[in-house]
Amino acid sequence: MKEQLTVGLVQPELRRSDETPMEATRRICEMMMTEPSGIDLFVLPELCPVGYSEDTFHRYLPETAELRSLYGEIDNEMAEAARKCGACICYGTIGWEAEEYSQSNNGSLTPSNNTRYFIRQKVVDPSRRFIATYDKIYLCDYGDCNETKLFSPGKSIATFDCQGWKIGIMVCADIRYPLLCRRLALEPSSEQKDSPSVLNTCQVVLQPACFSRDLSFRTWKSFRETRAVENGVYFVATNYAGDYYGESSVTPPWVDEDHEPKVWGIEPNIFRTMLEKETVQKARESMPYYRYLIRDRLADFSHS
Repeated sequence: MKEQLTVGLVQPELRRSDETPMEATRRICEMMMTEPSGIDLFVLPELCPVGYSEDTFHRYLPETAELRSLYGEIDNEMAEAARKCGACICYGTIGWEAEEYSQSNNGSLTPSNNTRYFIRQKVVDPSRRFIATYDKIYLCDYGDCNETKLFSPGKSIATFDCQGWKIGIMVCADIRYPLLCRRLALEPSSEQKDSPSVLNTCQVVLQPACFSRDLSFRTWKSFRETRAVENGVYFVATNYAGDYYGESSVTPPWVDEDHEPKVWGIEPNIFRTMLEKETVQKARESMPYYRYLIRDRLADFSHS
């Protein structure tokens, strides 16, 4: 168990249409593998490395066996990068699930050959073991996005352990809905399911995003700070590089003039930051928000 966790926020360029998903995967894995050692967890943006674009959705939606095989190859590349880096990697992909039945207009269920697709985030550890899978629950249909056209919402929260830290995952537009982050902040470790307390619940929430500078970009900063402070967590948000994206950030569990969020620029880079358990503990013990949260009765999500 480590009192400090070193996180690498990976802010790469979005995959171009003349670059295949495998080429983008290798480019980003090379970024991580050439980074100086000591990082415990790398966090990539939403749908990174496959890319968040019309090109991805038109050419690389996993509708065929060949394309699904491609996603398996990407998983293998990421697992090998995690092994070589000696770190966990949280990365984006497209998930799929066969739909056994569909509901007709009269409400009856009939056999279906349809497939549901998900905006998915996976976590692989240094032993090449996949330790978490999360499907985005709150899809985005405003600004530059039209996700429900292709994707289905996820149904379960996801958490994982890294170096003795408990970490939750949300994706991009999930940040707009407070109940999900609260549910993650109250998720106790497996051995203490019935007794959430100051430090046996999630101390970090990750938010991989493809956050373009559309009408919703201005409030991203406000939501990051709110989610961090009201839940007593480090809030780690990653985005793509470029003039239309950028500003990956880490927000501490308490924000004031002496404890400001770290917000980076628009350049492609890996931003290294250190999180401290003592900071989480002090925020949760000194401010009332988290103490009130653990007494609340909130709606329940299933847990994957």
